[in-house]
Amino acid sequence: MTTRLSRRLVCVVCLLALACGDDDVMMVPDGGPPPLPTARLAQIVGFEGHQRFINAISVDDGTSLEGATIAPAPGSPFTITEQLCGATVCGFVANVEDARPNRAVGVPSPIDAENHFVQVVAGGEPTHRSLLTINPIDSLTGRGSDPARVSQAVFLSTSATSEAGSAFVAATDEPARWVSFGDIRLDGDFDLTDAMARAGGQPGGDTASDAPGATGGAGDASGGGGGGGLGTAGGDGAGADGTAGAGGAGGSASDEAPGACLTDFARADCGGGGGGGGVDGAGGRGGGAILLVALGEVVVGGRLDASGADGELSGGGGAGGAVLLAGRRVTVAGEVDIAGGASAAMGGAGGEGVLRIDAPGTTTGVSVELDGLPAFVREATLTLRGDAPAESAIAVLDGDATVASTTADASGSWSVEVPLAEGLNRLGVTATTDAGVMRAWTGTSYELRRVGDATRALPVGAVVDVVYVP
Repeated sequence: MTTRLSRRLVCVVCLLALACGDDDVMMVPDGGPPPLPTARLAQIVGFEGHQRFINAISVDDGTSLEGATIAPAPGSPFTITEQLCGATVCGFVANVEDARPNRAVGVPSPIDAENHFVQVVAGGEPTHRSLLTINPIDSLTGRGSDPARVSQAVFLSTSATSEAGSAFVAATDEPARWVSFGDIRLDGDFDLTDAMARAGGQPGGDTASDAPGATGGAGDASGGGGGGGLGTAGGDGAGADGTAGAGGAGGSASDEAPGACLTDFARADCGGGGGGGGVDGAGGRGGGAILLVALGEVVVGGRLDASGADGELSGGGGAGGAVLLAGRRVTVAGEVDIAGGASAAMGGAGGEGVLRIDAPGTTTGVSVELDGLPAFVREATLTLRGDAPAESAIAVLDGDATVASTTADASGSWSVEVPLAEGLNRLGVTATTDAGVMRAWTGTSYELRRVGDATRALPVGAVVDVVYVP
């Protein structure tokens, strides 16, 4: 879609210039080589900072690609690190540079994409060419004593880092969803106070704000109920009988498959429930929510705070929030706080939040083992392995079609042989439990789709890209 849009824009500019009598209009992109026959590229948009971008190119004119090579045009912001050609298909892996400066844009607009030529070379001469689209995206960096406030709920980045002693603040009333094409390393603190945090009830017995799912605790004569966690109900208020006033019920929160609300970009209700108000104290706010996923490594070295706040006096505590961490490897060397808030007196405690990790060997969600997985295969099948909740149903998807399925064993391990089509295959993995469906966020790239009313494509899960070269 981005390539079509770019071509239409080029055509519109050319037509306008011709209508104005400009004889100097170039009808090919600046610096482009003389026209060559067009090769078909599996047109997946590349992103800055994608160190292992897998794609495929093929020809329809009968030309044999045995012994051919793929080369970027001079000046392209990527280098080709691996390739394999055979018959009419070539697979290649590109390391895409972080070549554009940051522009403070969370999700890149298609109009900012850049087209670059990829050439098929045989016998030392270019024989075919195609366009590869690269989207420039930002990096996220936190340093110094002043907190770095990020007001955009969704942020695609080349990487995300914070130094020890620094802090990120998710200043948004929606869940924070950060998706990196490189690594995420947070040695500083991360404050999720405003990232979908739900307000607690006010003094006088107010009921806290609700979201669907696990129920908040009930209020009694004076104590507010605790907020409902993402898997744990809030505690009931414990006020003394006969005390004037009424304790409000704690708000509730999602009880779907752990962290599933974070992976649905059309939704905004993912925080822990707020605590109910007591007769003389407000309920605590519910914890915030964040999705932190990377194609590389995720390291939490500081404190990631998604806890519910304590209630005041007889108000109930807020529930803990939701955190999903996913990467080729995930290390929690610091603290991820998803605890529910307490009550200072007679209110109920908030329920605990949920921490989901998608990474081989440490999975509470579903993950794919990527170490040793090839980018190209000569056989028409590929074996995928990974981890998931014990005895969950595993499905491998190519687009919306299920191409392979199996069941995780009692330890959560799974393995399945997947049939491949010639050229690029984009394989997503899901695990289904009694609580619902979880899409894996470990892979070699991300699948982007239009989500709800969003004007731009957003990531909906990871994919494993592999090219079958006959």
